Amino acid sequence: MKNKIIIIVVIALFYFLYLLVNYRKEDRKRKFVTTIGTITNVIWGHKNGRYIVQANFKVNGFVLYTSALTQCAETKLKYLYNKLKGKGVLVVYDSTNINNSQLLIDEEGFKEYNINMPDSLKWIDSLTTCKK
Repeated sequence: MKNKIIIIVVIALFYFLYLLVNYRKEDRKRKFVTTIGTITNVIWGHKNGRYIVQANFKVNGFVLYTSALTQCAETKLKYLYNKLKGKGVLVVYDSTNINNSQLLIDEEGFKEYNINMPDSLKWIDSLTTCKK
């Protein structure tokens, strides 16, 4: 009898922890807000062998900066820079901590936040992921 009670308590504890973790994931996604950012630079990421796309965006009058890694580096840097500089892209930021942001430049990033990638931005996805 004592063993059954211990097993039930352990199962209930694991279930509670599972619910808590899932609630926090959902809560984190609910706090994120989208805005438009402008690509300001594309640089070579020496440590990772991919390009870093940098952008800025405004929140409450503050200019903030964010970046994202490309998934490949087959495209020439100068070509990528000329194609992307000054273009508007979607940025996701945490409404409770505006310094926590992510630049969405590929389909994978959009999926992470359950946002459909607009057709108007698919050309950026093909450049940054080397999709043909």
